Amino acid sequence: MRSRILIGLITGAVGGFLGWLLQENLIHYRAVLEHGVCTSVPLTGAEHTTLALCTGGIIGMFLGSMDGS
Repeated sequence: MRSRILIGLITGAVGGFLGWLLQENLIHYRAVLEHGVCTSVPLTGAEHTTLALCTGGIIGMFLGSMDGS
């Protein structure tokens, strides 16, 4: 039982890491410098939805592949 939990933990961590990498590439850090203050451009609603589905999908895919084997 412990080995199954450990494998699930490692698989979820790998999926989370890959989801984080995808998220970092999808968010555009286009900083705007105005009057000495650096602000980021906010994401639209569609970009938030796509980001959440892709990140959650990668984690779910990895956990599902572990559970299916």
